[in-house]
This record gives sequence, structure tokens and C-alpha cells, in this order.
Amino acid sequence: MFENVPSTAEGKTPGILLLQNGSRKDEDLRNFLKSCSGWFEQRCRESDIVCALPEFENYDWASLLQLTNEEREIEKRFSGLCGQQDLFGVNKNRQRIESTLLSRSKSSFDRKDILDMMPEDWSDKKVDRNYEALQVLDENSIWARRTATAGMMICKPAFLEERDELKEMWERLPSTEQPSFPLNRSPVFPAEFLQSLGTHFSDSSVYSQELEQFTRKYDRFCDNWCLMRMISWDLPDPMGPSNDKIPWPFPAHRSDGITDSLIVKSTGIAEEHGFDDQGSWDSYCSIMKIDHWERTINVRYADRPKPRGVTTRLISILSELLGISFDRVKRIRRWKKKLVNGEISSLKGIH
Repeated sequence: MFENVPSTAEGKTPGILLLQNGSRKDEDLRNFLKSCSGWFEQRCRESDIVCALPEFENYDWASLLQLTNEEREIEKRFSGLCGQQDLFGVNKNRQRIESTLLSRSKSSFDRKDILDMMPEDWSDKKVDRNYEALQVLDENSIWARRTATAGMMICKPAFLEERDELKEMWERLPSTEQPSFPLNRSPVFPAEFLQSLGTHFSDSSVYSQELEQFTRKYDRFCDNWCLMRMISWDLPDPMGPSNDKIPWPFPAHRSDGITDSLIVKSTGIAEEHGFDDQGSWDSYCSIMKIDHWERTINVRYADRPKPRGVTTRLISILSELLGISFDRVKRIRRWKKKLVNGEISSLKGIH
């Protein structure tokens, strides 16, 4: 069914290594991409990163997208493979993309190791309660709040305006110079190292002046918004707290081991940037996930019409997937639209 499109891995790899993740060998993934190369290349035309649909067997993604039996089996296989390996998706250069923002294993704790740390005189019931509490704490700690930070950013007109300027610069670059997604920051070298090379970035015949300008503007963008990278143009990957430092957009808690004075300072800087609703981080976490999966579905199999009532079906799936009510998903979608359009400036006081 799928046309046999030459693989980018077999010919010249598009883009350049600057800002590009290194690949990692994986036989199962290589075998999948080889056997389903036509399907994968078609999905690459729709999006810079081909994301796996989460828990494909448990939700009705197939009827939502009106998949053929062949497509259903491929999506099921891809979802299972990415789920087993904690993969977010695969980029156009067939590189693995890992991200904990939108999907993550229930717990990173090894149950046996944790149980061995608990007092011997505790009952089995008490041990289980404490282990479950650790899982909840893990799930709702830094991981969820980093996702919430990304959700706040995609709702802020100032962030979106700056991102759109970068996107336009990127699109004007020749295809052979466009950095691949995810867009990592450019490497930072000590000044003495660069001097020892006897050359400067702009002196190099390998990279154009336009690419240099994009790179420097992109690095400033990451600095300004405390980003590690952009996984896609619609998915920022924000920093979390580390070494007693708090990125100002991040909603910090005392449980992070950060002093109250640093939390107050970070909160003050966030409010100066219009982030006065960090207490609504749980809602922003849902905004990020809903927005991402809705965008993914809207471009998936873009060459065919979507079924009638596709939005209602999608909201139903997202409600089950995220464990929140159907009506709350609808409210969150409305809030996001109002924030982006400037109809409201924050979610403070909105529930």
C-alpha cells in the first residue's frame, strides 16, 4: 500500500549536525523502520517528529483516524515498540527521541530497593501504602511540573511571537543547513579553546552567515526562556531545578530541596514575565498534553478527511488517557485558546 520512498538514512542525511541529537543503535527500531519505510516516510511529510500514539491497543485511535488494517497493525507495533523503550518518537533522520514531558513510566523506582529501605517492623499494608505514596510523589514532582512549564510557554503570546520569528528564520535556511529536530542548543566551548583553533564561526566555509545568525538567536531564545531544547516548534523542553538553581518559569516546591528565599526570588521573576499563575501548574500540564495530542491527530494521515465528530471522539480519548473528565478537557481547550488570543492573561483564580 505504501509507496517505496528512498530512506533518508540510505542517502544523504538532510540537515546538519549542529543542534542535532546523536543517534543510538537499536536493532528492533531499525528493523521496524526498514520494514515500514513507506509508512514512516509518509508520516515524516506530516511532522518533523513521528510520535507514537500512546497505549494504542487501549484507546480507539484507529477509528478516530479511519485506519486501514495495515495501518492499524503498523501503528500498534510502533506504539508498543516506543512504549517498551520509553521513546517519545523518531525524527526524520531516524533518530530516537526520548522525552518525559508527555509520557513516562509510572515510576522510576525499583520496588525491591525501596522496600529494602523501609523499616523491618512495618506491616505489608503500611509498606505498600508508602511505596504507592513514593510513586505518586515521583509522578507529580519535577516531571509533571516541567510539562506544566512547557504548557505555560505555549500559552504566552510573547513566547509564541519569539518562537515564530525563529521558525521563519529556520524555514528560510537551505534544506541542507536546516538543523534537525529536536533543536538542541549549540555546543558551548571555552573562549581559550576557540582561540586555539585560530578561526571563528563566521570564518568557516561549512556554515552560512544565515545559519550563524539563526544559531545565535536560538541560543538567546533558550537562555531567555530557560530551555534545554525545542523538541518541535510546538513542544518546548524546559529546564528543571538543579544545584540549588531554579529556572524562573518553573513552579518550585519546598520538596525540591530549594530554600524559601530562592523560591520567593524565582516566583518574583516569573511574575515580572507574566507568569503569575504557577499555582495552576496541574492545569497547564493538561494543556500541554491535550495540545500536543490534538496537533498530532490533526496532521496524522493529513491526506484523508477526518471522520464526522472527530473532535468529540478525540476529547473522549484524551479524557480517558489523562484521567480527567470530558467537560474538563473541553474547558482546558477553551482556556488555552483564550490565553493564546490574549483574551485572558493567566489562569489565576480559574478552576
